[in-house]
Amino acid sequence: MLLSDGKNDTRHPGDLGGVSEQLSHQNHSTPVLVFTLAYGPDADVPTLLQIAKASGAHYYDATDPNRLEEVLGELVTSF
Repeated sequence: MLLSDGKNDTRHPGDLGGVSEQLSHQNHSTPVLVFTLAYGPDADVPTLLQIAKASGAHYYDATDPNRLEEVLGELVTSF
């Protein structure tokens, strides 16, 4: 599970396309599901959606921090 605002705050921006391709390939050979959960109103939702989709997992929206507990409950019961 990845709980993040999805923003790359490093000096060296990563290549999301490369990460997505690797996750997608890995999903077909050795599945590792990356469930993403957007946290906070400034979350980079498109990036988190792309990561979840590439790994074959689901995206969860807690951009409203007041929903975090509810969304975590949804995530845990989705298995």
